Amino acid sequence: MQASQETLVTPAPQQTSLLFFIMTFSAIVPLYFESVRMLAGLVFLGLLVTLSFKSYQTTIYPINKMEKTWIYIAVMYAGFFILNYFLHTPYSKDGEWRNAAPVFILLFSYWYFLSIRLNLQKQIIKYVALSSIAVAVILLAVELVMTDHFMGYRFGLTLDGSRGLAAIGFILPLTTILLTILWLQNRSWLYFILMLIGLLLSGLNGSRTSFGLVLMPILAGLVFLLAWDRTFSRKIKIWAIIVITSLVFMSAFLAKDKIKDTFTDFSAMEKGEYMSSMGLRIAMWDTGVIALKDHWFLGVGPSDYKTHIVSVVNKTDYSPEVKGFISGVMQIHNQYLMTSMLSGVVGLISLLFFLGYPAWVFLKSFKEDNGVASVVSVGLMLGIVFVMFFGAIFTYTYTTIFYMLAMSSLVSFFTKRRA
Repeated sequence: MQASQETLVTPAPQQTSLLFFIMTFSAIVPLYFESVRMLAGLVFLGLLVTLSFKSYQTTIYPINKMEKTWIYIAVMYAGFFILNYFLHTPYSKDGEWRNAAPVFILLFSYWYFLSIRLNLQKQIIKYVALSSIAVAVILLAVELVMTDHFMGYRFGLTLDGSRGLAAIGFILPLTTILLTILWLQNRSWLYFILMLIGLLLSGLNGSRTSFGLVLMPILAGLVFLLAWDRTFSRKIKIWAIIVITSLVFMSAFLAKDKIKDTFTDFSAMEKGEYMSSMGLRIAMWDTGVIALKDHWFLGVGPSDYKTHIVSVVNKTDYSPEVKGFISGVMQIHNQYLMTSMLSGVVGLISLLFFLGYPAWVFLKSFKEDNGVASVVSVGLMLGIVFVMFFGAIFTYTYTTIFYMLAMSSLVSFFTKRRA
């Protein structure tokens, strides 16, 4: 029945495709340039409304079970977070601010549903990847003009400080993997060059998050090449291994300072000094575990998080500097602890579905076609699951939005390719 429905659906008109691309581009620009969020947001919403009216002129659209399930899971995750906010009174401005990310999940769930109604879900991976890498190159040009010296340059930091650094450290690696999958699909030199640009810019970000998100898919591709692939000759495999190893070393070299800092931080912690990047994370995790002891089932809610975490950290033995830092930040650098604290055990379960379902789609695709693109995507999800232990990435709108864009694109890419 599904196949017969899809044959009745004609491709979206070129004008509709262009408008959807512009809408997607306008959603991605503010993730790099926050200052244009108002203008870009108006363009996005205007086109969203326009294309919504256009989409309902067609009554048949090819949505499959996996795409539908992904929308349900995203809505469930966001909806439960928002519901939990209303269930925990009194409300606070901090709690209201924390609702921004789940609201955007709902908005981009509709963006994804609209792409399905317009029969554009095969194209959105291109729209997302090309928009992101184009804006990244523009940002690089802007920062290079602003930079007086290039020693110690970190992509994203010059224009937008720590916010830009964090955004780039998550968005660029995901963009690079999207471009990698597009290159694996058609072996285009354009996608290959853009993939290398994405990899270079991810390395220039110089963060552990960026390095981890790039490393996992690369290693997954290497394991596939050595353990599963039977199509390439030994000579090609040797060259591929050389290239992959070179990419890993290049990424490690660009992020060498942060990698070196990790070992230094652990050495300092052995002496009881926690006022460092990793030391503060360990202290925050410890504080989060203590804060969860009496609130693991329902959580404390978004509004009461800050008050609760301050009261807990003040009872610990950490130094005043560490206590002051933890009291001032908006998250404890662990998505699993953060979600549990805000939404309890049900929130944690919804988070695991939100992270785990795309990985399940990629694994299912690999079982059916043994494709390297599926393995690379699984590697990406492993990287995301891993870095979530070191950052509450869904606390912020810019990383949450791009996660929705990238995962929605990949879910449709693999389900439509299988169909």
